[in-house]
Amino acid sequence: MKKLLLFSASTIFVTLSVIEALAQNAIPNPGFENWTNQGSYDDPSGGWGTIADISGGFVVNCYKAPSPDMHSGTYACKLITKNIPFQGEAPGIVVTGTINQSTMGVDGGVLFNLKPDSMAGWYKYSPVGVDTASVDVRLSYWNGTSRVQVAEARFEKTTAVSSYARFSVPFIYAVPNTPDTMVIVLMSSYGGATSANTNSTAYYDDLDLIYNTTAVNEQILNASVSVYPNPSSEFVIFSGTCQKFMLKISDEMGKQIMIAESDSRNYKLDVSTFPKGIYFYELLSGEAGKIQRGKFIVQK
Repeated sequence: MKKLLLFSASTIFVTLSVIEALAQNAIPNPGFENWTNQGSYDDPSGGWGTIADISGGFVVNCYKAPSPDMHSGTYACKLITKNIPFQGEAPGIVVTGTINQSTMGVDGGVLFNLKPDSMAGWYKYSPVGVDTASVDVRLSYWNGTSRVQVAEARFEKTTAVSSYARFSVPFIYAVPNTPDTMVIVLMSSYGGATSANTNSTAYYDDLDLIYNTTAVNEQILNASVSVYPNPSSEFVIFSGTCQKFMLKISDEMGKQIMIAESDSRNYKLDVSTFPKGIYFYELLSGEAGKIQRGKFIVQK
């Protein structure tokens, strides 16, 4: 049996390794719609790593969560803290990169050279006893001899949240340098083997990076825009109260594929040539810089 590391979020760090070019400047598989079957377990696709990978499937604490446990689309990511006999608790964890058994760190990551203002996403949490779910995002660069942290965004939750809620946390920049790597660590328990509790369960979905280009604080439109039909094979209509807005569309790997402007309250998007799959939209209103995000599905 392979030796398992019982992670604490305070010990997670980025180590130098060959960084795979997953999707530059984007979160891979941000809605956890794509999963790869590894025989006895499923891994989120796009370069996400789990404890199951380093244990050969002996410990599985990351799962694809179907309806009704996703925020949107088909799946979300479900993390459960497990008890390992004679070793203690293994917090549910998933990372962009590979979990390193020797260093208790993350090798690799996502190639990334932008400076976002904040990290956002959707979550729900069912802690057992006193426990903490966490999201940790670190930007870093290689200075020729060592890896230097540029910025960190961190979210923690200690109380139960039974239905999906949105989180948004700012990046705190330590140095002005441009990063070259991003590592994201999602956990169901923060404290590691000594303070994590068996069966604490966290769900994560629809992760996003926020770039505010003005001094206007980010706001959410709270479903003021309707998106229909969804799913669709021919067109999708964005209908809302805003007279003018900008629409950005990204594919399921987070790559932006189009941007458009609308001068009316209804915008008809032709999706007949889009490949089958999940797509993410970001609608930015010129009125007070309001933003709404979501998904739609193209069927063939």
